[in-house]
Amino acid sequence: MNFVCGIDGGGTSTKVLLRWENGRRLEKRFGPFNINSIGAQGLEALLREIMDFLNTQGTCCGLCVGAAGTSNANVAQILKAETERAGIGRYLLVGDQDIALRGALGKTPGMALIAGTGSICLGINAAGEKKRVGGWGHLVGDEGSGYALGSAAVRAITHALDGTGPQTVLCKAAEKWFSPNSRDCLVRYVYGGDKSRLAALAPAVLDAASHGDAVSQKIVEDNIQALCRMAQTVFEALGFEQAKLALLGGLLEDPFYRVQLQACLEEQESHITCVLPYASAVEGAADMAQDLNEA
Repeated sequence: MNFVCGIDGGGTSTKVLLRWENGRRLEKRFGPFNINSIGAQGLEALLREIMDFLNTQGTCCGLCVGAAGTSNANVAQILKAETERAGIGRYLLVGDQDIALRGALGKTPGMALIAGTGSICLGINAAGEKKRVGGWGHLVGDEGSGYALGSAAVRAITHALDGTGPQTVLCKAAEKWFSPNSRDCLVRYVYGGDKSRLAALAPAVLDAASHGDAVSQKIVEDNIQALCRMAQTVFEALGFEQAKLALLGGLLEDPFYRVQLQACLEEQESHITCVLPYASAVEGAADMAQDLNEA
């Protein structure tokens, strides 16, 4: 039986959704997708496992893979080789923001703002024109993200310890991860792992801000302003008079952070309306696979 397949390749797991012509659905999870974490051989093994699974389910007539890091040429090369080996002729490789936008709004013009460990805003207008802002990665961008909040928190803690900045309850809150009274512990924590370590501090920043810590409130305000600028830039670039903005990503699931963003947009008298996503990113990938099959 013929089916289409959408793949949402995440950093911790990969979601695969199969949809048959008769309405049957099947969702399955596999390991992490990010080539920067698992390497080329790891990605090849993952895709081979997924393709072998698809071949046990029938004939795949359309496949859409959405993932971060698709600008890496190795990802496209490995996907091409594995789809050819599996006999899948119609496939599409796009960024994770593309499937997130499609899942969130369907084919309706609008925008999606994603703030998790990183951040990005993507929009599409009625003419099919797209505009992307952000997604530059934590070293040069990702304003408004969990990493940005955590990084700012660590700087605030070090300034408080040195006496060059105001005191903050973040020093106490961060004891879950490291002792702020020990430079060695702080340095080992910050430099002893990947960016997720700093992103893990974001909930502590939001909690402290919601309870009145001035330093945390300033961190949140600065990052909310950055997210608003991203959304407004996409809005203006695509010539919208009004638009829906789907809020996505773990950080924007936090009620406090989400309310701050909505308030910021309202203060700017923006014609942007924040909405919940209609469906998930993997559903968006499956929709795009269906489009490919019908083309």
